[in-house]
Amino acid sequence: MTLNLAEVKRIAADVARHENPSIEVLSATTAEGGSAYTEVTIVIHGCHKEPCRFVIGANRNGGESALRSAIESQLRAHLDRQQ
Repeated sequence: MTLNLAEVKRIAADVARHENPSIEVLSATTAEGGSAYTEVTIVIHGCHKEPCRFVIGANRNGGESALRSAIESQLRAHLDRQQ
């Protein structure tokens, strides 16, 4: 079952909140044609090293657990590169 964009944004916001309260999920979008690939746009408020706004890509047809894991790993990788 493919998660809808509202679910993707909710999941991404939950992951972001647990990682760092200064992270905000701005949007979740798909490519034209209803692709299962989604892009989540994220901003880190109070960020001191660019990029403070970035995009995480993930597949949304693997279920909530898989999406959550993909977002967590990409978000952590980005945060690690900023240190």
